[in-house]
Amino acid sequence: MSSVSARKGGRMGTVRERTNRFLLQRFDRLSYGITVGVLISGVAGCSGMSDSSGGFIPKTISPISDIVGLPLPTTGNPFPFPLPTACLSLGSMMSWDLAKEGLAFKTEEATVESALDRVNTAARIIEIGGLIMKTLPIAAGSAWPKQGDSSVPLTEEGKLRNMLQQDPAHYGRNTQLTSALKLKAMYLQTIFFARYPDLFALRKIGVANPTEDEVQALQRRVLGENSSPIFTKVFYRFLKYNPAFEPKPELFMGKLDGKASEVYTSLPDAVESLAENKHEIKLLREAVLQAEEKKAKEYRDILDLEQRIKQLEAAEFGNPSTADEAAQASNRDTNAGQVEELKQQLAVQKNEFETTVAAYKQEIEKLGLELAKIKTQPIVFNPEQQALAKNIQTAVNAVKGTMCQSQLLLAIAGYHFKEAGPNWQREVQSILRQAGPGAPERIKQITLNIAILPANLSVLTTESGVLEKEVKAYDGLFASRIAVEAGGDGTSNDGSGMMRSLGGLLK
Repeated sequence: MSSVSARKGGRMGTVRERTNRFLLQRFDRLSYGITVGVLISGVAGCSGMSDSSGGFIPKTISPISDIVGLPLPTTGNPFPFPLPTACLSLGSMMSWDLAKEGLAFKTEEATVESALDRVNTAARIIEIGGLIMKTLPIAAGSAWPKQGDSSVPLTEEGKLRNMLQQDPAHYGRNTQLTSALKLKAMYLQTIFFARYPDLFALRKIGVANPTEDEVQALQRRVLGENSSPIFTKVFYRFLKYNPAFEPKPELFMGKLDGKASEVYTSLPDAVESLAENKHEIKLLREAVLQAEEKKAKEYRDILDLEQRIKQLEAAEFGNPSTADEAAQASNRDTNAGQVEELKQQLAVQKNEFETTVAAYKQEIEKLGLELAKIKTQPIVFNPEQQALAKNIQTAVNAVKGTMCQSQLLLAIAGYHFKEAGPNWQREVQSILRQAGPGAPERIKQITLNIAILPANLSVLTTESGVLEKEVKAYDGLFASRIAVEAGGDGTSNDGSGMMRSLGGLLK
């Protein structure tokens, strides 16, 4: 080898070494031990931890408290922990989803990367469950409830795996081992929305009060000119709470036996239309909406305050690149004092927020008591009303599925963290060796998942609890007048069929 070639090779080696060191240092600064501790404690339903930056680490992850020592057949459960109770009342469609997740779990190596990925997916699935429960329009002829309560078709699954294969963050990874429930989350987004954020994108809560022009512009983009003004309510809610999503036009239509059926602006609106006690339900729903608005405002204030704290900390400890940042960094004592004051204010606001969330859940429970009267009302449904009632229950079943999926993903994530956490440095080195040019993208994705972990845990703590209350309020209201099996395939929903299916598929 010539001296020039040797020098060139030496320089290349030095660059690679410097890159590897940088990636490891960047990962190391993310206080990995805290991340592992939070997830393990959360999955166990124990007290949470506070992170060093004042990030929002909730005290408990309430849905995971359901993961208890249930008497499950060992041949039917592929996981080294009991299945969440939310999964035990679902039909065979859900058992197929769980079976595929079990296959992925049994064949993949426990890694920090997969654990973080599952936490992120769990938060996104809860988000979709909330959209189904409160925001998507529904009709007797709607096709989406059955789609949402079904497993991913094999053709669609293949397309989704191909999409992942093109993602730089998946370089060097076998997409056949991808979490089946991650594919389910991706599938649900594709059937409901024409535009939706990446699963890893940090969510925005939207504007406090969308303007009439903003609402009309979105409605025209989705439904065209001269669409019904009753749908203004749907687009207002999208802009207020889920601005990154744009619903598909077909959600706003539905034919039953070849004829157009009436479309309601949300599942709760549809339920109210089938009730005798409409006035009482309407009043209680208004109280729920007011409590929801208060919760959203306080959460928005918390996010704003957290962002302010991060900006001050970046100016104090970061590398200033502008004159303003340099001026801020020059007075570190002032910044440190202000950060401490803001963190104290943040702690107060978080306590108030927990109280607000509890009050919101109480309003939902009051509504649930009034809704329960529907179960004994003697109204005889016409064919369209009966079809609407079936679609309502199928949609509720789909939401119950998202709760099961989210809880299971968190349980797997906690197990993987426990197994892989102590060897995270070795895992990063392995990624750098195997992934080639895709290594920086994979490390970047891991970094992002850790960065948004507090926000994800906040969603899983607050929204999961709220969703659980909502499902309880709306589940089984028309059971005496319709026949809808969980999973939509006429199988038993007592849990036994699911356990037998799991046992057979995963032997």
